Amino acid sequence: MVRLLVPIAILFVTIFASASNPPPKIFIDKGACPFECCTYREWTVEKDTEIFDKINGTKKVGKAIKGAEVTGLTGEVHTVPMKIKRKSGKEFFLLTYQGEGFWKIWQDGAVKSNVEQDWKEDKKPTSTWWVQIKLKDGTVGWTKETGNFGNMDACG
Repeated sequence: MVRLLVPIAILFVTIFASASNPPPKIFIDKGACPFECCTYREWTVEKDTEIFDKINGTKKVGKAIKGAEVTGLTGEVHTVPMKIKRKSGKEFFLLTYQGEGFWKIWQDGAVKSNVEQDWKEDKKPTSTWWVQIKLKDGTVGWTKETGNFGNMDACG
């Protein structure tokens, strides 16, 4: 009887632990730079961009002017985790694309990095990339208008 109960108990704990550790509703990946060769360094401003005091902030602290250079300091990718099934049938949640076919995922109640894509799904989770930039006058602020900058790709 005990031999039968132990595997059942282990199975129950595994299922319960996975169910009780879902990913957060919004996963925040601090420091992420979400594409191949993405890098924080001197960027060019390709379109005037307001910068704010904080992520989701409403207080404008400055403006990056088209043609100027700014310093990309860091960033955060805010993602709504997306449920996917691997070829093995195991479910997990997509978090942040890390480049070159690798992802950060949530599986078995924990974040796993550098997971090679082995699933067929081409959809990507909904995410917002916030970047912190420094203007030449020393003003530091945040924007999610990441398409307004050039020289973000170290590969060219």
